Amino acid sequence: MYGLLNNVLQARRSYIKEGHLYPTTEELAERVGVTVKKLQNLLLLTQNPLSMQQPLWADQDTTFQVSLLIPI
Repeated sequence: MYGLLNNVLQARRSYIKEGHLYPTTEELAERVGVTVKKLQNLLLLTQNPLSMQQPLWADQDTTFQVSLLIPI
């Protein structure tokens, strides 16, 4: 997901360099190589910040905050 989001951000930057200040969702989706619906879903998911106290999994008590403290 983060790789695809990075590709979208790079595509947006390249459109800006080409002189298009506000590329459409269709233009970004075409440049990245995904469907418009998939791009819209990705952008919608990344708009809402996650809480550090939110559980990682529904059946566990481990939170994002705790997972950052656990060495890999």
